[in-house]
Amino acid sequence: MSLASTTQFCADLDLSSAVRLLMEAFGTPFALWQTDTYGNWTPVSAAGNQDSQDILPPDSETRNLLEAIGDDEPQVCDLATAEVAVAIPLARRVVAVGNLPAAPHAFVIRLAKIVQQRMVEVGQLERLGNEHESFLVQVTNDLEALTFLIGTTNLLEITELSFDLAAMARRVLPILRPVIKAETLALIAPLDSAASPRVANEEVSAEQLSVVYTDGADEIAPSVRLQLAATYLARCTDSPFVANNFAEGGTGQPFPGVREFVLTPVLSRDRLLGWLLALNREVFDYGPAHTGWRDLNDLEFGTHEANLLSSTAAVFGTHAGNIELVRERESLHLNVVRTLVSTIEAKDEYTRGHSERVALYARRLGAELGLTGHACSQLYLAGLLHDVGKIGVRDAVLLKSGSLDDAELDVIKRHPELGWEILSGLKLLEDVLPAVLHHHERFDGMGYPDGLQGEAIPLSARIIAVADSYDAMTSDRPYRPGMPMDKAAEILQGGKGRQWSPDVVEALVRSLPDILRIQQSYKPVAAHNQRRRVPAES
Repeated sequence: MSLASTTQFCADLDLSSAVRLLMEAFGTPFALWQTDTYGNWTPVSAAGNQDSQDILPPDSETRNLLEAIGDDEPQVCDLATAEVAVAIPLARRVVAVGNLPAAPHAFVIRLAKIVQQRMVEVGQLERLGNEHESFLVQVTNDLEALTFLIGTTNLLEITELSFDLAAMARRVLPILRPVIKAETLALIAPLDSAASPRVANEEVSAEQLSVVYTDGADEIAPSVRLQLAATYLARCTDSPFVANNFAEGGTGQPFPGVREFVLTPVLSRDRLLGWLLALNREVFDYGPAHTGWRDLNDLEFGTHEANLLSSTAAVFGTHAGNIELVRERESLHLNVVRTLVSTIEAKDEYTRGHSERVALYARRLGAELGLTGHACSQLYLAGLLHDVGKIGVRDAVLLKSGSLDDAELDVIKRHPELGWEILSGLKLLEDVLPAVLHHHERFDGMGYPDGLQGEAIPLSARIIAVADSYDAMTSDRPYRPGMPMDKAAEILQGGKGRQWSPDVVEALVRSLPDILRIQQSYKPVAAHNQRRRVPAES
């Protein structure tokens, strides 16, 4: 006899639950028997039914009953003990057998079929419940992933050109780690970025790598993480590599402490910047309500975790690429500005380098006053461009060695407005316009062009005014040598509150050692990049 056609009543229900339903319906223990392909019957253990083999020994009556099973139909037979035995198919090749007080066979079979149907319904309910919970977990994971990715893109707005991969990792990985439930997240990168591989599958040794940032548990030594990355990086050229049950079978022996991991490359355009490594899935105790279907999901990294880590790596790579493009644009922008300034200063060798020194001093004063890196960068640009309006002043006035008459002074005083007019059409330079226009305003309101007073003068203009005056006083001119730093500082302090902003003057006094170092080590940037023309061959 074969049970090949038997419907699996317990397909969605474990055997212990099936036995429990039978005991509730019939009020008697049941034993489980299983047949192999050769027709040999053996007892099956089921939770809550450990003593079932003692209740119904495999005698000839039981064997005859089991052999009569077919087409999922329960079977009943009378016993010599004035009882009846019932055999009920539960699953493929599995039959439950129990002894009952004497009762009509039709009644017993009817009750057995009702219990079989109940098993189907309970099993389906459990399956649907598990599917519902699985769907709920998936939706929750997707929502977490979406929220994380949206938050990550907001966190990584380009506000600082110094915001490199390490800064990204410090900001993002602590948020990502609990989302993918990893014990450790690490950013690994080549030691020498200039010599980093151009593609992900180039061979790299552990000695060529470094752990840039780690979040989470640190039980696994950095050397193990580096060796792990070096060993498996060729397997994640453009997608994550996932290894679960890593320590089993000796695979993980060279990497002590590693149970499972995900490794994914961080790529920017055609360059490999590094790898994100997730180590060991966190194990959570959900208590007695924890369902078995989630066990594997909780102990392993799956598609959700791998995709989220890969998406994070893609964000990192894109952001790094964007920063590189911005840096290139800023460099081009700055070179154009320097070229423009050079055309002005080329008229007078004694003022050559003045704008750049003012820019350096202004940036240092901005830092002393607690301004952001971006604001200090804008101050540097403003310092370079503060005298750009002088390009519109005729040489006879600009290069006059003697004192200027009133008409000539009026011409010179026009240069802030001329500078504003030259730059106002350039959107990238909007932030420097206030400093260019107002760097000759006085704190007491007696300056030009608008006679602004006190803090009505933009801070950037007040900073440029102090830096401009300091450099003018300490630089050599055809008609006088530059004065000592202490004397210039004394003059600035004497004029604070009248000509110059007190807080900016005090900032300069506090930072005089740095200002002096800038002054003494100054070398025009143009000299670093100067190219010599090679005459064309005739």
